Amino acid sequence: MRRQSRDLKNSKSNVRAEALRLWKSGWSISEIARNVQKSRETIYRWVKMSDQDLAKRKTRERKTLDQTTRFRILELMVLGR
Repeated sequence: MRRQSRDLKNSKSNVRAEALRLWKSGWSISEIARNVQKSRETIYRWVKMSDQDLAKRKTRERKTLDQTTRFRILELMVLGR
């Protein structure tokens, strides 16, 4: 039973990945829905979620170094060690 559940989850992930790949290559939502046998609403939701994930990655801020680490890096640069 667990194997079936895992296989089902993997197949859903594959369908979603395929739908997003088709969308990025220029297919219409209706064409994608027919091709992967899902509703248009599902495809729209997947696309929206994908866009939100991308936006989060782009706006992620860099972590700043604490003052001790910055001084240590500067010291290493100056001393050439």
